[in-house]
Amino acid sequence: MSNMINCKQDTITIHSHQQNEIATHEKAEVIPAKRQVKKTVTSISKQAKRRSKKMKDIIYSTTFNFDGVLLPIQNREDWGSYRSALRSFHSQMKNMLSHHCKVLVLHMDFHVNLEHWQEGDFSLLLKRSKQLIGKYYKLKRIGHGWGREGSQSGSHHYHLVFMVDGNKVNHPMVVTNILTQEWTKMGHPHPRRNNHHLITNTVDDKFKNAFHHCSYIAKVHTKDQQPNKARNFGVSQIKPAERIKQPAKLTG
Repeated sequence: MSNMINCKQDTITIHSHQQNEIATHEKAEVIPAKRQVKKTVTSISKQAKRRSKKMKDIIYSTTFNFDGVLLPIQNREDWGSYRSALRSFHSQMKNMLSHHCKVLVLHMDFHVNLEHWQEGDFSLLLKRSKQLIGKYYKLKRIGHGWGREGSQSGSHHYHLVFMVDGNKVNHPMVVTNILTQEWTKMGHPHPRRNNHHLITNTVDDKFKNAFHHCSYIAKVHTKDQQPNKARNFGVSQIKPAERIKQPAKLTG
């Protein structure tokens, strides 16, 4: 009889241990699940904030006010343009003009061959081309702005604007040839030159035409088809010229 009681007690003890192990295991599974849910919620919240910030950055008008000057931009109601991209590009044009009384502005399109495409190709194009163009013309600085656009097929292309000293470069042929040479070397299609402008200030019709032409790179349309980590825009980091301060006049 005592043996039967002991067996029952042992059985109860085993069941108790099994239940404790199950409860511990379930608790261990619940903790990572809660952490995963928290991460997911945090990620969604960050995405929502980014989308909200991006929406506030978009304008749909066909003009934009820069420093009190109303400039025309390429825009439509079904496109939209990024304010931040327009401001950055305008700043680079203005900064280039602070160094040079004339600036040549060149706009080109670069399509990619997906069979040869590697991330970093476009950055390499900018680096190599600037080195060669700078050496050829003995330039101290070259400004640029670019926009990347995607398509539903998975391909993409770039719009590039180059800005160089118009006193040394009065025609875009050499610049175009170097950019074409470096791009096709990588196995990509022959780029297309759209237009070029020679600007001397930030307020006259020549500047307005140049900015209107180049503002296309800031449009939102087709940029929402990019990979998540792909950059849509980029500009050079040309700083404005430091003006020479006149010494104060002595008095008395």
